[in-house]
Amino acid sequence: MFMKQCLATILFLCTWLPLPADEPQGAAAVGNPPSRGRFVTLPAPLSDAGISMVARVAAGLHQQALQSGRPAVLVLQIPPGTGRFGAVRDLIAVMHSPQYAQVRFVAWLPQSVSGSQLAVALACHEIVASGKADLGDLRQGLSLEPGDEQYLLSLADRGRNAGLSAAVIRSLLDPAAALQRAVLRDAAGRQKTQFLTDEELRGLQAQQQEILSVQEIRAAGTTPSFNAERAQSAGFLVTRLAADRAEVARQLRLSAESLREPTAAGVNKVRILELKGMLGRAARDFATREIRRAKADRVETLVVQLDSTGGDLPVCQELAMLLAETDSEQMHTVAWIPRTATGAAAMVAAGCAEIVLSPEAAWGDIPDAGQPAAAIVQFMTAIARLRNRSEGLLQSMVSGAEAVFECTSPADGRRAWMTETERRAQPQVWQAGQQLAEQAMQQPSAAVVLTGQRAFELGLALEPCVDLDSLRQRVGISAEQVLTPVRLTWVDRFVTLLNSKGGAFVLISLGLIFLYIELHAPSAIFGIGTVLCFSLFFWSRFLGGTAGVLELILFLLGFGLLALELLVIPGFGVCGITGIGLVVASLVMASQTFAGLTAGQTLDRAARGFMPIAGALVTVIAAGVVLSRFLPSLPWLNRMILTPPGYIPEGPRLRPDLLSADTGGPVRIGERCQTVSPLRPAGKVQLGDMLLDVVSEGGWVDAGQAVEVVQVEGNRVVVRATSV
Repeated sequence: MFMKQCLATILFLCTWLPLPADEPQGAAAVGNPPSRGRFVTLPAPLSDAGISMVARVAAGLHQQALQSGRPAVLVLQIPPGTGRFGAVRDLIAVMHSPQYAQVRFVAWLPQSVSGSQLAVALACHEIVASGKADLGDLRQGLSLEPGDEQYLLSLADRGRNAGLSAAVIRSLLDPAAALQRAVLRDAAGRQKTQFLTDEELRGLQAQQQEILSVQEIRAAGTTPSFNAERAQSAGFLVTRLAADRAEVARQLRLSAESLREPTAAGVNKVRILELKGMLGRAARDFATREIRRAKADRVETLVVQLDSTGGDLPVCQELAMLLAETDSEQMHTVAWIPRTATGAAAMVAAGCAEIVLSPEAAWGDIPDAGQPAAAIVQFMTAIARLRNRSEGLLQSMVSGAEAVFECTSPADGRRAWMTETERRAQPQVWQAGQQLAEQAMQQPSAAVVLTGQRAFELGLALEPCVDLDSLRQRVGISAEQVLTPVRLTWVDRFVTLLNSKGGAFVLISLGLIFLYIELHAPSAIFGIGTVLCFSLFFWSRFLGGTAGVLELILFLLGFGLLALELLVIPGFGVCGITGIGLVVASLVMASQTFAGLTAGQTLDRAARGFMPIAGALVTVIAAGVVLSRFLPSLPWLNRMILTPPGYIPEGPRLRPDLLSADTGGPVRIGERCQTVSPLRPAGKVQLGDMLLDVVSEGGWVDAGQAVEVVQVEGNRVVVRATSV
């Protein structure tokens, strides 16, 4: 039992050791990956939910620290505010619990704090603060009992923060308590620094203690407050200074992913996106939609489950860049590779904030696929910089990449993997060592493939996980979360097909042809077909992310103006031209995205978006010529079309001399005829043995009514209802 207690004490004391502050720039440290850590912002005032959140995160970090053999770091960002001292004691009890012995608690003070919020900071292993922050009166906002004061003074006796003493705490509790910095010489002749009150200093003088120097830090009667920069310079209370959270993470050697915070409610909203097989356009469109949908749904952790041996290189590059540019504070992305992510699919994994593989999973082997190897290497370099990973190691996964060596810094002994080009570009001196083993064992130009264990050893990935349950614990997903992967379905492939240029051409062509038939043979069937075609067009564009509400409004407005021109307003003028322009513009806008493009790129995309529309218009004109000739003779449609008596199917529908009606032609003003279809206001009338298209001068006229020709302008014949 005694040995177990000693071992536990040694492990506990190891968490006090300061962590290195610097990280090799542009490369991952070899055999010494970044510490596991997490940032948590405490609520102000401190609540039970905030305490539970700290306990939950600390439990996860403690378990990870036991598995890895290295202490974890929990950074508590403490904002200014007031609160109950009872809540402070509850939180300190959690922080000092032996259940979290492998967790190092660090207080991060970006602003001035006092009262209960400062009491939490005093209970941490160390305090990191902004240089402009002040650490003020502990009594502010608190009603302290004598027992509470003694509890705060006991924080110094626990020895967690070497820069904290009982005298410092007294000076923060009592304005009348001065604080002195004394340099003493002990019996062994060694110098040591202590922070004392005036009473404690007089006690040492009475004991004939050799005091080398005394410096007054705060005089009695002044405001009980210390500036963080001055405190750090004097060597008490504050151990580090940092400008922002990123600087805190860098000094504590925490990965950039540690900046991600859990939710205050303790439930991390998680979604799994599964990508399997060869990754092509359908997978890209599907993944893009799901990533955009996850952001809209405020998903905090997106797990990209990859099981692929490759895919289309530009598609994978686009997906990798989309993931790499996703802000980790907005949505944390995790690549989970249970079996393999090789070929171009390896790029997608590299774009995620965290990478987790199974122990024997394969990751790497990116071919050039017809592109220059230098271009792919440059792309992987950009991904590495965005995700703060080793450029050389990611480059080594590309076929034909430069050799990578283990480099050492003579100044501080740090190690990193770099290419020769990268090593020479570093501002400090790095000495090249042995080549990466995976490259040395094969041809120099071959692409590297890493297993899960090897990727972890090189600092590219987290510790391997054997299954999804262990992944939960590794990335902090609660056991209550239901993880159902979102997979690519036939609907997603259908949407991709409709979003292609061929799909747009077919939908627009069919929609206009159905509209043409509906206008000449009213049956509602082809009208439904028209609505269906254009609904599918805009639906696919909505899901594809190229269309929005504006495009749909312009399309409906354009069709409304065309209907107004054809059915209400005589002739063809402003409404008709405007309607056509709006319809075409809406279709072009729905086919492409124009955000962030130059004027030249916008015109180029607009021209490419107009090509399917132009092709559809040509097709519709050709189809209209064919249909106008053969539509009346089709077995089913001819029953819905009014044909004149004696119509000969083999001949033309209208004689050429009837296509131009004027005052000197077959149709004259004053002639009487009978409607054979309703005039709404356009329709057909029977004039002798001729069937004419006319327009009513007034309202609607029913079929079988007598009308009189009142105006003839070219091909346009205007009639008026008459009682005779």
